[in-house]
Amino acid sequence: MFFSIGDLEASRKAFESAISKEPQNTEFLERLSDVLESSSLHEEAIPYLRRLVAIKQADYKAHLRLARLCVVTMCFDEAVRHLKMIPADEGGSLGVAQLLNTVSILKPRHDEARRLLKSGHRGKANYLLGSVYKEVGLLDKARQSYLKAAEEPAYQAQAA
Repeated sequence: MFFSIGDLEASRKAFESAISKEPQNTEFLERLSDVLESSSLHEEAIPYLRRLVAIKQADYKAHLRLARLCVVTMCFDEAVRHLKMIPADEGGSLGVAQLLNTVSILKPRHDEARRLLKSGHRGKANYLLGSVYKEVGLLDKARQSYLKAAEEPAYQAQAA
C-alpha cells in the first residue's frame, strides 16, 4: 500500500502495527524489512529477517537475504552461518560461493581496521574501513571513513 507509492515512513508504521498484531506473518516481516532496507536502516531490518528465518527455516532465499544484510552490517560470522544453511546444489544459482568469497576478503580487513583503531592507528584503520564500506555499497560511510583517513598525512593521497 504505502510502500508502493514511496511513503517509507508510513509503510514502516503500517507494517510495524501489522506485525504487532500478527508477529508470525512472514509477508509482513518481509515487507517491513524491505521498507527498512529501502530507508538504509539495515541494522533495524536484521531482527525482522531473523524472525522470518526462524519461521521459514527451510527458505534458502530468506537465509541468503539475511546473510547479505549481515555482510552490509559487518556481521560476517552470522552471514557465514546463514550461507552454510543453503545446500550446495541450491547455493550455486543463488551466488552463495561468491558471497562467501566476499566475506573471506572483507572480514579480515574489517577485523584489522578494528584492531588498528584500538591501537590508535586511525589513518590506516579509517582507510581500511572505507574500503570495506565501499565494497558493500555503503558509499556515504566509505566517504566519511576516507575523509577521516585523509586527516592523517600518510593517507591524504590514498584517501583523496
